Amino acid sequence: MAHFLFSANASVDKGKRKDDYPPLLADIVRGATDSIHALNLFRELVVGHGNAPNTPGFLAFDAHVGETGCHLRAGMVNDIFSTYRHLCQSDPIAWKAVEIWLDETIENLARVATQARSTCASLSKDKVKPTQLGLNPKQETPRKILLLLGWPQPEQSFRFSSVDAKRVDAFESSASGSSSSSLQDEKGRGPYHDRAVWDVLDSAMLARFVIYAYILSKYKAFSFYNGSPNGSLQPQAADDFTHKLMEGSWKRQEPAASEEHQSALCPSLRWCLKQTSIDQLMAEGNPTTPHMVVTGNSLRGSHEQYTELVKTSLRAAGARPANSLPHADGIGSPLKTGGKKEKTSCLCAENEAHVAEFLRADHDRIALAFFAVHCAYSFPLTSGEDEVSFVENAMDAWAGAKEQMRMGVESPAAMWSASREEADSLGTGAGSMHLFRWQHAFAESRGRLGWLLQRSLEEAALMPLKAVLSEDET
Repeated sequence: MAHFLFSANASVDKGKRKDDYPPLLADIVRGATDSIHALNLFRELVVGHGNAPNTPGFLAFDAHVGETGCHLRAGMVNDIFSTYRHLCQSDPIAWKAVEIWLDETIENLARVATQARSTCASLSKDKVKPTQLGLNPKQETPRKILLLLGWPQPEQSFRFSSVDAKRVDAFESSASGSSSSSLQDEKGRGPYHDRAVWDVLDSAMLARFVIYAYILSKYKAFSFYNGSPNGSLQPQAADDFTHKLMEGSWKRQEPAASEEHQSALCPSLRWCLKQTSIDQLMAEGNPTTPHMVVTGNSLRGSHEQYTELVKTSLRAAGARPANSLPHADGIGSPLKTGGKKEKTSCLCAENEAHVAEFLRADHDRIALAFFAVHCAYSFPLTSGEDEVSFVENAMDAWAGAKEQMRMGVESPAAMWSASREEADSLGTGAGSMHLFRWQHAFAESRGRLGWLLQRSLEEAALMPLKAVLSEDET
C-alpha cells in the first residue's frame, strides 16, 4: 500500500489511464501518510521517546496477513530494532546518519503528500487538463507521476562513507550476532545479487520492511476461518482512511481499487521459563527492547472444541461466554467486575497444577511438534501435491544436498514425522491442546505486552493480540 513510493520491483510501474490519476494520487497520499507514521514510530521505539506501555509498540509491525510465517517476521522485527538500538547507543555518529536519512525521507514524504493532494484536487474538482500539470493526456506511469510530484529515488544505503570506516566495521561485527550478518556473500562483504538479501543496514531494505510491515499490520484484522484465527487485509479500512485524508480534495463516484493486486532439524533452543504476572510485565521499565513473544492457548480437549469456544465468544459480541476463562479469577490480576477493577488473591489448584506442568515441559519438543502439524503454506500447492509429502521430500532433498545423511544424521523428514505424531500426547496438537498450542508469535516490549494482555483479559478476547493505534493514525 506504499509500493508506488517504495517499490520492491518494477511490476508496479505500469501505465495508468488518465481516469485513474485521482485514485492513484489518493493512494500516494495515504501511502505517504502511513509511511511517515511508520518511520516516526520506528525512531521513537529506537530512541525511547514517548514509549508508555499503552502506546503503539513493536506489535504495530506485526504484518500477519495471509501467510503462516509470524514466527519468522517476529525474529526480523527483533533483529532490526536490536541492531538500530545498538547503533543508537554505541555509535552516535553513525546513528546521526540514520537520523538525517529519516528526516529527509519524512520531509520528502510530507511534501509529496501535499503535492499529490493538490494535484488530485486540480484534476477532479477544478477540471484542470492533465497536460497543464505536466501529465500525459492519455496515460502515465506511477514513476513519472511521482517524479512530477517531487519524489526522489530513495537512497539505497546510508551515508556511512562519511563515518570512519573502522567504526562502521566494528559496529557491523558487534551488532550482529543478529541474523543479518549470515546473509552476506561468503566470498566477500557484498550481498548476493540473485536473491533477496536480509541486510538491515541497507536503508532501502529498512524502509520497505518497516513501512510495509506497519501498513499491513494497521489494516489487518483477525477473524476465525477454517477452524483457526487468521489475519487478513481489510481494504475497506484503507479506503476509509483515504477518504478521511482526501476530504475536500477530490470528487469520487465509486470506490476504485488502487492496488495491483548441530542437528538437521532439532537445534538446542534452550528455553528458560519462569512464571510471571501481568503486573510484573507492566512494571518493566524498558519499552525500547523488543522480546520474542509466543502466545497460545490450553484446553482440556481438542482444537475443534477450542474452535467452538471462540465462535461462541465472537457471537457473544463482547460478553464473556460461560467457562471461556475458567481460571481468570485466580491469576492475581485486575479484572472488570461490575464496572470497576478489583484484585483477587484466590488461587485455583487446577491452574496452579497446569502452570507447574507447563514449566516442567520440554518446549523444544513442543515447538517442533506444533510446527510439524502447523500448515507451512496458507494456500494450496500449485502442483496439487499433499503438503506433508511435499515438505518431507523438500527436507530430505535439502539434507542430501548438505550431505547430512553421510554424517549419520537422522533423516529430517523422519524426525519431522515423529514430531508430528507426538503432538497430541505433548498437548499441542489438533486432537489435544491440554498443555499449550501456539497461536501467534511477534516482537514486543515486556511492559507493553503486559498492557495488551490486561486489555485483552478485560475484554474477554480470545483472538490474537493486535497493536492499538492513535486516532490520527486511523
